Amino acid sequence: MIKLTGKLKTFIKLTLLFLIIGIGFAAPIFIILMVAMLLLILIAFFLELPRDITITRNKARDMVSIGNIVNIEVNVTIKNGIGSVLVVDILPNEFELVSGSNIKLIWKLFGKVQEKLTYSVKPLSTGHYPLNRFSFEAYHFMDLKAPFISTITDSHVIEVRPQLLEIKKIRDVSTKSKIPLPAGAIAKMGIPTLDFRELRLYTRGDSFKFINWKATARNASKNTGVPVINEYEKEGKKTVWLFLDLSSIMQFGVNIKNTFQCALESVNGLTDYYLKQNCLVAFCTFNGTRHFIYPGAGQKQYHRILKGMLQLKTRGREFDLKATDDPKPSSLRETVVKHRYYMQGNNPLCVIVSRITKGNHDKIASGIREMLKYTTTTKNRFSVMVVNISGYDLAAVSPTETSAAEILKVRDQYYAAKIKKRIIWIDWDPSVCSFTTALLKQVVKR
Repeated sequence: MIKLTGKLKTFIKLTLLFLIIGIGFAAPIFIILMVAMLLLILIAFFLELPRDITITRNKARDMVSIGNIVNIEVNVTIKNGIGSVLVVDILPNEFELVSGSNIKLIWKLFGKVQEKLTYSVKPLSTGHYPLNRFSFEAYHFMDLKAPFISTITDSHVIEVRPQLLEIKKIRDVSTKSKIPLPAGAIAKMGIPTLDFRELRLYTRGDSFKFINWKATARNASKNTGVPVINEYEKEGKKTVWLFLDLSSIMQFGVNIKNTFQCALESVNGLTDYYLKQNCLVAFCTFNGTRHFIYPGAGQKQYHRILKGMLQLKTRGREFDLKATDDPKPSSLRETVVKHRYYMQGNNPLCVIVSRITKGNHDKIASGIREMLKYTTTTKNRFSVMVVNISGYDLAAVSPTETSAAEILKVRDQYYAAKIKKRIIWIDWDPSVCSFTTALLKQVVKR
């Protein structure tokens, strides 16, 4: 069935009008115009719309850090037909077009036509996003046929990761030392340190270099014949626990740039940093979907934590009760109590990533008090660190909203001051500086 377009209806009406006038007034000129109009319609219908359209994407990056620019190139081939083709490379909402255009209008006359779409985008949110949909609309050159609209899909998916800490750009060792490290714990197995522990009898497998010959000589007088060795403390893996808040307050900000995305960036950066410092890193969430990764080291542990983070959503936005063991989310204190057996005896550094407000400061304080039961705080070393992310400026647009944001930040600082004792405190305003800058310059010990 032929679908009549607006122009086709107009041409048909003109043809009938010329026919009626030509016959009614016996005017041959109108009969000729009618025949010409009819031939034009027949020729237009004989010519096809642009078809045999192929759209392919040159291989793009499969993984990119948030905020980095991705260059994309799309090839369009049109083999047959006459008319125009509108091609659109459909982008996720979380991608910002930086340069170029993902839309192009191509005119097709005779012969094969090949065109390119070249543009750059910047991902603004972490996760897995499909770059696999193209849409095109083929139009008749006289608009006498209905346009042909279709989509083409492929399997390309890009992984957007949070930013890492920019430690590589910092050469000053004293500046790096501002980043807190865990105190560590004594391990039963590991590399011996220079800290003497005790003298004991030699057992199979002990290294000869640890034999204490003087003590062995004294022990020989007892006719035991067993060497005596020096026992040293073993170097244990230092442990870091990362706690991420998934409550609704972490979604504060605009849809793309919000507190939760900044929280993921800080957790990702700290995970990468501490694993490179040869620490064991554990990751768990609270106030939302329960997610726990047992303490581990190495690159595999980094990818385990990263994979888990890319699937997380805040409770205020997307919270699937089926994904939890208990419909009621665990608070920070309940989470610490649940995993306390992994923390006991390791003296870990506990890092809490959250937003401290009037509504949650007491629960965060309760969780910190529970953490301090399983850690050791000395005069120059602290075992709990809080990364307090301020998100008010991320949502402020007008001068009035900016002023309101300043007032709210002062209010939150009042409640935060109540829980800063005996811990490391980092205030991070993403609209002012990067997390690396906040970590290196704003560490406050109280």
